[in-house]
Amino acid sequence: FCRIFTYYTFVLILGGLVISVLSRDIVHVMAAKAYWDSYKIIPLITLAHIVFSFFYHFNIGIMVEKKTKYFAYINVINAIVNLALNFILIKRYGIWGAGFSTLISYLLRTSLCFYFSNKLHKIQVEWGRDRKSTRLNSSHTDISRMPSSA
Repeated sequence: FCRIFTYYTFVLILGGLVISVLSRDIVHVMAAKAYWDSYKIIPLITLAHIVFSFFYHFNIGIMVEKKTKYFAYINVINAIVNLALNFILIKRYGIWGAGFSTLISYLLRTSLCFYFSNKLHKIQVEWGRDRKSTRLNSSHTDISRMPSSA
């Protein structure tokens, strides 16, 4: 199970890198000129959704032990934090505030899921290998901001 997560993480990060690198060209093809600058937020949103997808891997302990009440706790806490962050960050930072609010909320949701699930049923993760994949991900924002060929 932990090996699957390692490969899953690598594939998602690689996909996120591809999306981030191609985001400018994709937005130019798909959107009106007024929205062309939106490509800048795509790497952050992509990262948020990669983190969000980990929730479905980490929830295995909660599911195996049939303690789904923890999902309610996690979602209520996450909703409150997300609303507060949106209120604070969007007002001040606009679209970037929304992006960071989303990322922070997804990190919190995934972390809480891992915490509760791991307490109920030990989850094995190859943290060393996953850190290597994460280093690849941390560079994708900079790469995606390189000038495109267009």
